[in-house]
Amino acid sequence: MFGEDDVHITTLISDRASGTTTNPPEKHRILAELEAIAQRSNARDILFIHLAGHGNVNADGEFVFLTSEASSLQDGDYTGVTMREINDALMGVKASQRILILDACHSGEAMQDLRGDGSMELAYIARNNVSMEDDIARGRQLDRLGDNANMTMLTASASDQAAFELPEIGHGLLTFALLDAIKGHTDILTEGRFLEVKPWVYQAEKTVNERSTGLNRQQAQSLNPTNYPIGEITDDIRRLIQIEEKPVIQAISLRNRQTRFDDLGLGRRIQEALKEGAARGGALFVSDSPNGIVVEGKYEVLADSTLSLSCEFFNASGFLGEAKWTDNVDADWHTLISAWILENQGD
Repeated sequence: MFGEDDVHITTLISDRASGTTTNPPEKHRILAELEAIAQRSNARDILFIHLAGHGNVNADGEFVFLTSEASSLQDGDYTGVTMREINDALMGVKASQRILILDACHSGEAMQDLRGDGSMELAYIARNNVSMEDDIARGRQLDRLGDNANMTMLTASASDQAAFELPEIGHGLLTFALLDAIKGHTDILTEGRFLEVKPWVYQAEKTVNERSTGLNRQQAQSLNPTNYPIGEITDDIRRLIQIEEKPVIQAISLRNRQTRFDDLGLGRRIQEALKEGAARGGALFVSDSPNGIVVEGKYEVLADSTLSLSCEFFNASGFLGEAKWTDNVDADWHTLISAWILENQGD
C-alpha cells in the first residue's frame, strides 16, 4: 500500500533452533536502531515495533524486555530495555502514529509504566539519585509525546502473568494471534483487503484471551488502538504466513489386557518418541496442554510374538474415535498414533 521504497524493516533476532544469531537483539542494538529511526523519521510515518521474547519486572517495578545478553541467574537487576528507555528513545521519533507490540511475560506492566501511578517513578528516583525536578521535566516530555503522537500498545499478558509459547504453533500466543488475524479473519479487513489497526489489535486480543485457559491463562491487553490503515492484505501475503498447528497429546495411558499394568513400558516409550520426533513433524507430547488429546489403550502380546494395540482418543470436546493395530513389539507405535490423529482430529 505504501510502496517498497517507503517501507523500512529492521530485524534483530536470536535463532535458537540453529544455535546462531543474526543481528542479535542486544540492548545497545535496540536503542541504536530506535535512534536511527529518529534520525530518518517524519511526522507522516507509522512506526511499528514488535518485541517478542522474555520479560520481567525489575527492582524499580518497571517492565524490562530481556535482551540477548540477559542471564537466567539475574534477579531484580535484569539486562534489557525498560519501558522508560523505550519512551526516552521515542522522544526523538517524529512519526505521529506508533504501534508497540510486546509478546513477553509481565508485559502488561509496560502499559502501567506508560500510564504511570507514581510508585515506579518514586522507586526510580530513590534508587538512581535523580532529582525530583529532573523527573518532573521528563514527565512533561512524556506527556507531550502522548499529545503529539498516537501510541497503540498491545501486550501479551497482565503485569503479574507469564506469556506462553505454544509448542504446537512454534510462536508466542500473541504473535500467533496477530498472524492468524491477518491470514484467517478477512472479516476484519476494510473493503476485504485493507488492514486497519483497531480491528487487528482487537481480534488478536480476543484470540489470546479465548485460547489461554487454566494454568496457562494469560490476559492480552490493549491501550489506545486508533483506526488507520497500515497495509493491504493480498492472497500472496497470506500465503507467506505459514501457520502449521500440530496436534498435541497431553496424556497416554496404556495397559496390558492380562496384567492390567503397562508392564512393557509402552506408554512411556511412545511419549519419549513423540518428544524426540517433535521437530520432524507429527503430533507433539505436552503434558500440561489444556486442549491436548488423551490416548487410552490396551494391548496384548499374541502367539506369534506380535503385539495388538487398541486405542481410544479423547479431547476436551469428548470422544474422537478409536483405532487398532497389530505389529512387532518394537514397532514405531508413536508414528501410528500420530498418523491417526493427523488424519482424524478434524473429523
